[in-house]
Amino acid sequence: MKYNHLTLPLAVTLFATTFFSADAALASGYYLPTRGAATMARGGANIVRPGGVLEALWMNPAALVDLKGLQFQIDTNIGYQSSSFKRAGVPGNEDLANFKTVKNQGGPFMTLPAFGIDVGENTGTSIGPAAAALSYNIKDLLTLAFAVQGPLGSNEYYPADGAQRYSVIVSSPVQINFQLGVGFSLHPKVDIGFILQGIHMQFHQSMVMGADMLGSEDPGFDNAILVDGRDPFTGSFALGLRVGPFGPVRFAASFSKGIEARADGSLDITFGETVEDLTKSTGGMQLSGHDQKDSILISFYIPDIYRLSVQLAYPKWDLELSAVIEDWSTLDNIYVDTKNIKLYNKTLEALGLIDGVKTFGTIILPRHWRTSVLLSLGGAYYPLGDMLALRGGFFWERGAIPNEYLDTSRMDLPKIGVATGLGITIAKIFTIDLSFAYIHSFTTTVEHSNARIIPAIDIQMKDGSLIMQEEIAAGTYKANHFTAGLSLRLALPI
Repeated sequence: MKYNHLTLPLAVTLFATTFFSADAALASGYYLPTRGAATMARGGANIVRPGGVLEALWMNPAALVDLKGLQFQIDTNIGYQSSSFKRAGVPGNEDLANFKTVKNQGGPFMTLPAFGIDVGENTGTSIGPAAAALSYNIKDLLTLAFAVQGPLGSNEYYPADGAQRYSVIVSSPVQINFQLGVGFSLHPKVDIGFILQGIHMQFHQSMVMGADMLGSEDPGFDNAILVDGRDPFTGSFALGLRVGPFGPVRFAASFSKGIEARADGSLDITFGETVEDLTKSTGGMQLSGHDQKDSILISFYIPDIYRLSVQLAYPKWDLELSAVIEDWSTLDNIYVDTKNIKLYNKTLEALGLIDGVKTFGTIILPRHWRTSVLLSLGGAYYPLGDMLALRGGFFWERGAIPNEYLDTSRMDLPKIGVATGLGITIAKIFTIDLSFAYIHSFTTTVEHSNARIIPAIDIQMKDGSLIMQEEIAAGTYKANHFTAGLSLRLALPI
């Protein structure tokens, strides 16, 4: 085994592990690669001529040029994620030899034109980031647009006593993008677009941390941890380009600048029954600053996104091949500034773990994510011209998280998907888009020898030695996802 079975005593383990959950906001939930019903129905291959305001602002702002008159669009999705984790037994420990499979207990979830309102805890149903947009075209050369939208995702609700509880029990992230864009024609065959956007992020996560020195995972040693964080507004931008047509062929590319998110947060800790009794018998525990607002600052990177696409289009049909590259390799570490949080306990001082009062400073959590790649092939058939569009598509995506750093709070697995849908336009001014998609993630097994996720950071003792932890993320991960989308668009020829 890579790690021995010694668990950090009491509050050192408890405190250190609080920050293990900091990056769950990045990949928790099952974020899908697109936005807009028309885009999802094509499997994400919708960069050259996205069609709607929301789709153009999310995929390629150069396509805003196509939007004539005054247009208004809203978008919603309902989805269901099925994910499970079968933790591998701990070698040499008969009490932890066989764990039950745990499943995400969240039911269907929705995203509607409203802001982050939870509908029923432990149901997985939530009203998520807004999806609404408005655009206005000026003399067929320039289009201005504004939107409020965010990535699609779901909440996580796992059993409070499950084998995954040291990673996550409940996780509820929210991201909202406020976008102001412009698209215009430089040349009959060259369109460009530009977006200024502000990104709002917040997350809420609960988990437990075991403080049993023998590593038995006795529930009496489980300490409940609740972490909340919020980055109210960080600025970014996006660029888009479209070239063509050259006969039936057009090319498109777009770039979205990543951000460094800096989330002020707070944490709340409830000691387990056994821990509470032990701390009382050893002089009590003092953990100051942990219950104060903005008591921690979590910083991490959201990646640059590159999109490339080529489309073959005829009056009755089109076919598009696209690639999306998300540079998650920038997420090498997560930094947690603990600000004023301090720890003191007489027993821990006697054990040589701390000198009186321990100030933790900045904690660095290694993540070592990798660049993810999404390949999509999709198209549409127009049997009645602009009145009816029948869409379909396929995609494959490599997950951003290496197997070594997987756990249930970040279950981003390699996946394939198939999608279909249709668009109906009435009187040339009102369009209804529907989409249906099924995404299957490849079952992934992480062996003990490869797992790198442990229930705490390694703590250095006064003599320079490290107390190591038993990893908690070895096991088998499975996931699949179904989503249906609806978009309503009104185009007024002003």
